Amino acid sequence: MGKQSTGKSYFLNHLAVLDFEGLGSFERSEQEDIFLSVLNASVSLFTVFRMGSRFDKDIDGLFSRFQKGVQLIKNDPRLCRGLLFMSVKDVNMNDQQGVVDELATKLNAILS
Repeated sequence: MGKQSTGKSYFLNHLAVLDFEGLGSFERSEQEDIFLSVLNASVSLFTVFRMGSRFDKDIDGLFSRFQKGVQLIKNDPRLCRGLLFMSVKDVNMNDQQGVVDELATKLNAILS
């Protein structure tokens, strides 16, 4: 929404949304999941990662495999320059800071 002739349509003509079926699907192999997640991170300016309220071993494994995939393209400065937004569902208002702290700790461990 915005005032007429401010470039809203121009902006939308340059916006692409990639919606991948959930990672870890029975329909795809682990290698295909890694490829899709690395492709998404490589070309996107903004990635939304939706997850449940726990950072479990499946999520940990997914990020670890993703890191290995990113190593294959790490020498191209044009890729993987976007932001990651983690959307956690069903978080109790009283537990918000604990969830943020847990995610930060686990992501830092994976990324270091």
